[in-house]
Amino acid sequence: YLPAGCKWYDWNNNFTCYEGGQTIEVPVTLETIPMFLREGAIVPMALNQLMSMERDHATGLHITMVPGEERTYVLYDDDGHSEDYLQGAYARTHIHVESGERTAITFRTEGTYPQTVERLTLRLVSRQKGACWVSVDGKRIPRFLVREGWEEADAGWYYNLTDRTVWVKCPKPDAREYQIVVSAEKFDL
Repeated sequence: YLPAGCKWYDWNNNFTCYEGGQTIEVPVTLETIPMFLREGAIVPMALNQLMSMERDHATGLHITMVPGEERTYVLYDDDGHSEDYLQGAYARTHIHVESGERTAITFRTEGTYPQTVERLTLRLVSRQKGACWVSVDGKRIPRFLVREGWEEADAGWYYNLTDRTVWVKCPKPDAREYQIVVSAEKFDL
């Protein structure tokens, strides 16, 4: 049963959208776990990185989000070993998302723990249409029509027609506050 009051997106089925307030049946195998994202969801994950005793922090961050209502997510990090966080040795990153013709994702970090993330990858569900342009910290990044070109690039964005998501990747700006904007404004070819 998907609770009423918002839309839900099936992560494992190309982000198929369902209205809340209904029961959905999905085929499940031992290899799959059903996962539905509520409109407004922000899901951060370490980017394909195994932790070890030598490297216990993520250098890549992947965020999947379903823009909807204005939302803020707080991502917390510290050394995980000591009580240095009591003296401010932590990083609390507020990820604030405002949706509309432009989806503005603002990152604001507080605390003294050194930021370890070097690369960002975002995946925004955009069922209605793709983006017109994307900017990182006020600078537009290139658009790729072919996924392979996007994968090879250091920074850029790509609209995946299969699951109707905008993929953005870039080096993390060296700032305690920065913004990524995905514009879906109307444009004339």
